[in-house]
Amino acid sequence: MLFPKGGNEEVFIEGKKIKVGGDVIMAINEFQIINTDVFSAYLEEFTVPGQKITLTIVRNNEVMDLIVEVGARPLPNSLSA
Repeated sequence: MLFPKGGNEEVFIEGKKIKVGGDVIMAINEFQIINTDVFSAYLEEFTVPGQKITLTIVRNNEVMDLIVEVGARPLPNSLSA
């Protein structure tokens, strides 16, 4: 079973620390994802925790589909203390 892979290396781009080296999410349930705002909005509007979704990703220059279960969105740091 394959799982989404997060970045494992940090680099600075235009003064911002960015994690690189992980999967690139291209689509959720065939809906094209063009940036993190679209990703977050899709999850909020069209999914619920426990639902299974299909992520289309690029990993090591290969396009693949992963079936994953949506988890609950964590509380912001200021509310979880």
